[in-house]
Amino acid sequence: METKRASVPKKVKPIQRRGLHIFLITAAIVLAILGQVELLKRIYIAGGVLYAFAILAFIFSARPNPSAEITVGTLPKLKISAPPILLLTSFMISFVICDMVRSGIQFPSSALVIPLGWALSILLFIIGVLHGSGWRFPVLRKMISDVKSHRIEIGLLSLILLGAFTSRIILISSHPYAFANDEGLIALDAIRLQTNEMGSIFAVSSAAMPMLNFLPTLISVDIFGRTVAAVRLASVLEGVLTVLFVYLAAKEAFGKRVALIAAAVLAFLPVHMHFSRTGFNTILFSFYASLLVWLVLRAIRTGRISSYLLAGLAGACAFFTHMGAWIAIAFTVGILGYFVFFRKDYLRQSWIHLLVFFFAMGIVIAPQTVFFVKNPHLFAARLNAVGVFQSGWLSTQIATTGKSAVYLLGSQFLKSTLAFISLNTPYGFYNTPNPYFMPLAAIFLVLGMGSTILRLRKPSDLFLFAWFWSVIILGGMLTTDAPATHRLVAALPAAAILVGIGLDQTALTLARIKFIPRRIGSLLIGLAVLVIAVYGVKFYFVDYRQYNWYGDHSNEVEFESTRIMQQLGKDYQLVLLGEPELAANFPNYVFLLNGYTRKDLAPGSAFPVSEAPEKTLFVTIPGRKEELEAIAQSLPGGSWLDLQRRWASNEALFSAYIFPAARVSLYAAHAHPMNVASKRFTLPIWTWWVAAILASIVLDLWVLPLVWRRLVKKERPRTGAPWKWFSGLGKKLHWWLEE
Repeated sequence: METKRASVPKKVKPIQRRGLHIFLITAAIVLAILGQVELLKRIYIAGGVLYAFAILAFIFSARPNPSAEITVGTLPKLKISAPPILLLTSFMISFVICDMVRSGIQFPSSALVIPLGWALSILLFIIGVLHGSGWRFPVLRKMISDVKSHRIEIGLLSLILLGAFTSRIILISSHPYAFANDEGLIALDAIRLQTNEMGSIFAVSSAAMPMLNFLPTLISVDIFGRTVAAVRLASVLEGVLTVLFVYLAAKEAFGKRVALIAAAVLAFLPVHMHFSRTGFNTILFSFYASLLVWLVLRAIRTGRISSYLLAGLAGACAFFTHMGAWIAIAFTVGILGYFVFFRKDYLRQSWIHLLVFFFAMGIVIAPQTVFFVKNPHLFAARLNAVGVFQSGWLSTQIATTGKSAVYLLGSQFLKSTLAFISLNTPYGFYNTPNPYFMPLAAIFLVLGMGSTILRLRKPSDLFLFAWFWSVIILGGMLTTDAPATHRLVAALPAAAILVGIGLDQTALTLARIKFIPRRIGSLLIGLAVLVIAVYGVKFYFVDYRQYNWYGDHSNEVEFESTRIMQQLGKDYQLVLLGEPELAANFPNYVFLLNGYTRKDLAPGSAFPVSEAPEKTLFVTIPGRKEELEAIAQSLPGGSWLDLQRRWASNEALFSAYIFPAARVSLYAAHAHPMNVASKRFTLPIWTWWVAAILASIVLDLWVLPLVWRRLVKKERPRTGAPWKWFSGLGKKLHWWLEE
């Protein structure tokens, strides 16, 4: 089987009835702008109606983009010709390992035998499939030739990935502030995986996630130590790779230009940057969604058994993460199911490929599946906690509010959908008054959705449509606290691709009706992406940080008191007056203060000052400051500290007493901005200076020379002169994206 990746047509056929289409595309953009304004004003009916008419106008003005077509060709049927000794051995070892997991056999070396046997069964299966299918290593000379022939494309993609990495790694220890307890819990679970504290690598954590989910964090912590940066570094790399996989997936289905736009939008999307900089591991939802879509589409296109093998292994890895990533597995299986049922001869010609895909996935997840079969209450534990039906949330809301189930589920659906374009997002570890996409990106996201609806009969658009809405329904509507941002992360890559489709289809339509040259369309797309990227960086690193939307008093107390303890050293003990808000055994204290002595002092309890006290750091929350003052009076000779919240200097953080006195370095607190509402979608003053500089460049390079030729040299006007300068600028960009 081979799917031909469609390319962007070099010649754009003009659309008939040019005046009508100019009116329709103009109406679509204007109505979309008005609809976005109304939604931001929380006038949902008017905004929805305007957006609906905008989509209709856009659909009637547009024409399907041939780059979205996926056609399936045929290849010579591939068979595994070698004797399947390696495969049979792999299955036998896997069966033994599964039986050991089921029976719970424990012996001195069982903690080592089970993982090694499991890894050996996977390795033998991979070798058996590759050898039997005649796979060969890629030829180095051909790889170099391919790189040279695509050097401009690789260069542009490398710039996007460099920007994505920079925006995710800079200030990683201090932003977002502060290190959350859930991040510390992830780090502790990673250490439990290393020490085999849970008894098996196929056990689950306290949050009902498979222990192998924490392997990337464990590797990072082992290399860089017990630091905030080490815990977050795994998410940084996963986030950057997600940008790469989005490009590859979009290129398979929609062409190079849409892929570049989608990758650039996702690289600087604030919400994606945020979860790529935290240690929650929720960025894996978008990571596996993008990876699996790319690998499955690539497997269908190439028809190689090795591609199906790789897709199956990646799907198996997704099974070891949070239940949210399982949506990606079901979705990719659905893609294969589509071709089985709706593509003639696909099953007959590719049944061996499909067997390799499912056997590869099965042999990897078999031990974990056996564990869940043995412990069914753990399999759906997380779903039982957050599902609207399983947790009893829906029945409770019906009894409390008197609303019907249809109304409540519809509200959940709207909240999860509007979070992308207009609704504030106060839940799910993101906590901002802004939607995920800025207004410009939101407009083209909706128009891209309209373009996708127009082409739903094409597999690529159908898959994208299903990708986005399956996450909205399963991760948003059917879970509590909608919109819970960390459960909607898997839809962000699909939304970025929709933005790319909206921008690309708009430029194509304007070119077909000869409203602007195609090169100008490419240039305008680049400017739009630049605006989206600048806004994303500015919002996340300026507004989000200053307003401390991620901030939490308890997390900040733990983070700052930990920094003081690390400066004092292990000679000091920590005595915490934190109840009922804090305790010395909270995950962040356990992870960051490993080897330190930590104690809780309950409310009303007296500290034994009669005994010779050790070197001690006393930390108290504001509500128990009087108790610490009494301790300080009974232990003279120490140093007193009053700390304010770092990004809200008018709010007390905690008080501390160091005995005996010692010098420590502290941060400088910043005043909290007062008017949050006025900060919605505003640009700093320097952006206006940039605009003025660009305007002066246009004036110098186009307007003044034009005036000189017309008025001084008396030259006759040339046809198309206003576009010459812009066309020259857009020429290379057009070549890079189209040729």
